[in-house]
Amino acid sequence: MDETLVKENNELFDHEIQEIDLESLVSSDEQIDFEQLSVIDGKTFALSLVEVCGEYVGTSRSNNIDQVARFLKLFGLGTKSNGKWVPYCAAGLSFAAAKNFCNLANIKYNSENALKIFRSVLITLKNRYFMPTPSCYQMKNWAIKQGKWLPNTATNRAKVKKGYLILFQFDKDTLPDHVGIVISIDSDSVQTIEFNTGDVDNINGGTVARKNRPFKVIQGFIKLY
Repeated sequence: MDETLVKENNELFDHEIQEIDLESLVSSDEQIDFEQLSVIDGKTFALSLVEVCGEYVGTSRSNNIDQVARFLKLFGLGTKSNGKWVPYCAAGLSFAAAKNFCNLANIKYNSENALKIFRSVLITLKNRYFMPTPSCYQMKNWAIKQGKWLPNTATNRAKVKKGYLILFQFDKDTLPDHVGIVISIDSDSVQTIEFNTGDVDNINGGTVARKNRPFKVIQGFIKLY
C-alpha cells in the first residue's frame, strides 16, 4: 500500500506530546544506581529488545486496551487526552526496553509492581542506550546530542543493524512522526516491529505489528551498538 500519512481527527500527533523530564518523573527513592548493576552491552540489549517487542505483536487498543494503558502509564499518561487517542509508539517501545533491561539484569518484578520497577530503570536506559520517552521528537534530539543519530542516507543504511531504533516521517514537515525497531534491512526496505501502527493509519493505528517500510518514509536511525 502507499506509505503516506493517514490520520483521523480524533488522534494526537507525536509533537503534541509533552517532553518528559525523567529526573522529575522518577523519584530519587525509585531510582536504581546503574553503576551497581552488571554491565549489559548494547548489542545484547538491542537484540533481546527485538524479542521482547515481538511478544507484543498483535496487541491493540481494540483487544487489549489495558496493556496499551500500561505502556502510557509508565510516563504518567492516559490513553486519551481531550478526547483524542494518545500515540503510544515511543511509550510502548520504551516500556519494552525497561522490561528487557530488567530481564537481562535479573531485576524481579510482577504484575503488581511492574510499572514502578520499570520506571526505576528509565534513567539507566538513558545513560546506557537511548532516551526512553513517549515523544519521538525527544528521542531523536537526545540521540543527536549523544552522537547516536544516523540520518537516512545510503552510506548510513549500510551501518544499520538489528535492534537499532528507526524513526519515520510520513508528512511534509521535519518532525519525526513515529518510531519502531529494526528487525532487518535490505537494499529496498527495512523490516520492523512498531507499536501503534496499522494498515490504515501508519502512526496511530492502535496495533503492535511487523512492518516492511520503504526508505522514502524513514528519517533516520538510533544506533544502540
